[in-house]
Amino acid sequence: MNEKDAAEFLKEINESSAFDRLFRLRQTYKPFADFISAFRKNAAEAAITDQKTLRDMLLQRLSIELIRYLDTVYEKDRLSFEQLVDRLQKHDNDQRANTQAEKHQRREKNLCYQCGEPGHIAFRCPAKPIRRC
Repeated sequence: MNEKDAAEFLKEINESSAFDRLFRLRQTYKPFADFISAFRKNAAEAAITDQKTLRDMLLQRLSIELIRYLDTVYEKDRLSFEQLVDRLQKHDNDQRANTQAEKHQRREKNLCYQCGEPGHIAFRCPAKPIRRC
């Protein structure tokens, strides 16, 4: 086997193992930012560039919470891969729990627990996402 054949063989093995890692990848309880980073890395290593394929693979690997969110708020089949990632990242950031330090700071300064702005409480927060049934 010459060097060119060996390099091609190693490339195929790397793409195959990246595809396997991507296929086994699940979000579970990881933050979306960590999950999408691993997803993009494995997709790039597996040489998957088709946006529809990436979107479909992403939808199959999301946590139940994010799937329910998408079903409630968006028509997920109409979103491109990048639109889907942007919306999921924003939602995950919005849902992230405040740390004890953030809670203490907001309590001390009379700031809203939801958005961190003064003048209202979380229950009446204007930045709170609207939930549709």
